[in-house]
Amino acid sequence: MLNKDGLIIQWGIVSGNQNAATVTFPIPFSSTNYCISANSIDFTNDMFAQTVNYRTTTTCQLYGNYNAATANRMWIAVGY
Repeated sequence: MLNKDGLIIQWGIVSGNQNAATVTFPIPFSSTNYCISANSIDFTNDMFAQTVNYRTTTTCQLYGNYNAATANRMWIAVGY
């Protein structure tokens, strides 16, 4: 979603291996100064926090320590 002031809010679900998943943003951000939050949706016990390994204006990589072959992550990113 892009508002008239240039604020961009994007969200989705991405699958990855047990450690990493790459998010590709539908709308590129103007800089890497955006905020992203993510969490696993595959586990019913304690949720493992996600960290961002790298970020560009069009992608970022989410990292989490899982004991599963794949892990689905729900994410939201906000920036300009």
